[in-house]
Amino acid sequence: MMRLYLLLLWLLRTISALDVQSGFKSSQVDPSSSLDQRIFPHFFYYVPDYFKPGGPVLLMAGPERALYTTDAASLAWHAHDLGGYIVALEHRYYGKSLPFGNSSYELQNLVHLKIDNVLADLAAFVQYLKRANPFLEKSPVFVFGGSYGGLLSALFRIKYPDVVAGSIASSAPMFLLGSGVSDSSWFDTASESYIAHDETCGSQVEAAFSLLWSDLLQGNNDKVQTALNLCTSPKNKKHRLLPFVKTAFASIAQFSYACPKLMKVEWPLDLTCQRFNDAKSAPELYQALSESLWLYYNSTGELQSCMPFEGSAAAKMQSLAHGPPSFSFPSSMPSLDAELDGVLVSPVGLDTVPWHYTCCTEFFHPVSGKGIFVFDNVFNETAVRSYCQTLFPGTQLRIYDTGMLPTDTSVSFSNVLFSSGKLEPGRGYMPHTNYSATVMSFVVERAGHTFDVMLPCKNEPPALASLRLFERDVIRGWMHQWALERNSNISTLESY
Repeated sequence: MMRLYLLLLWLLRTISALDVQSGFKSSQVDPSSSLDQRIFPHFFYYVPDYFKPGGPVLLMAGPERALYTTDAASLAWHAHDLGGYIVALEHRYYGKSLPFGNSSYELQNLVHLKIDNVLADLAAFVQYLKRANPFLEKSPVFVFGGSYGGLLSALFRIKYPDVVAGSIASSAPMFLLGSGVSDSSWFDTASESYIAHDETCGSQVEAAFSLLWSDLLQGNNDKVQTALNLCTSPKNKKHRLLPFVKTAFASIAQFSYACPKLMKVEWPLDLTCQRFNDAKSAPELYQALSESLWLYYNSTGELQSCMPFEGSAAAKMQSLAHGPPSFSFPSSMPSLDAELDGVLVSPVGLDTVPWHYTCCTEFFHPVSGKGIFVFDNVFNETAVRSYCQTLFPGTQLRIYDTGMLPTDTSVSFSNVLFSSGKLEPGRGYMPHTNYSATVMSFVVERAGHTFDVMLPCKNEPPALASLRLFERDVIRGWMHQWALERNSNISTLESY
């Protein structure tokens, strides 16, 4: 363990000096058509620093946002030990990778935003990479991804087993596929995280939400606005305010890490529970509620005087806090408000259009439940389908071949390692079973969302560091398997 700690310290010092380089390749707008020759510039990062002959290609599948240098740098942990060549490909329709430039988000141009096309992009990128770098020709490829990127990572191995040798799929919501709707309850699961972490804290959070709910029902809107330092009165808007507050608490657990990341503090869940455990009165419970909102939504420090909970300001704040929302609804559609009562409402910004399109055409992402948060959210599939037709007329939700997905008894694929954290509200969407000798699932205590495909922390719990080591050893085994199946010389691989 001491060697692991020293290596981690060394990596954390050297990662900041990594030579993360970037480039563009030409990708087909419609990979499914040999007749459609339209192309667009597709952005990627690469890091050759750690590569040694015989080492693997470590590919990060870009998530639903612009690509960051840290998406590539986060793989340095494995690249150092495996002699790996790091690459990260941006997801089409995000960042610099826009098939139709400034017109990419027009409805007629969104038709090529499909998971199948994203997977085809990854396969074509591997081919491009090996043609452009002949020294990589015999290198096995391993794909990584977190959250939606983890889902893509697993699907890439499932659909293209001859291109990619294995997948590390972190926090992959595989069970959002299939019927398209999961029975998992987001806020009930978040409640379990609080109670398991600190039962007293769970009780205190429940008491605070009961107080808030009671005041809203009694019409004490001025009191609530003052206590939470809201920019506008919550009068007649409790169905917007309550999910807004609940989302902050679910996210504090979901994005709780050992080093400052999204919320700029270590272990934000610990900090939140400390504040609630110290609260001895109703005003102090309200103060803890308010501080939790500011902890999550104001991590960038942009807010100065009050907390917006509706409209474009709230939508921007949510986006800054953790990227595109899981699934949100436009406030410009009041005709749907009655049906969507109890669902987080925020406008669709330009940067979230492609994610909304994916959530309307590939899978629904329900956020529902009550738990310790008192106010219930009910996922209304009928209303969501109506919303999707209003926003993207004529689109249909895809029904996936369930043979692609893991079941309780078997899998039809190999070499996928699923991981998830006990602090994740969405872990009900994620695999938790060891399906076969080569399709494994790990749920790690005190771990947040996509923890193992992020830059490691020097003070992270031993279980997280142990999983990273295990993943490295699994990849090493997959390397040998890949070489043996192709009658390659594996002597160079044994030194890593």
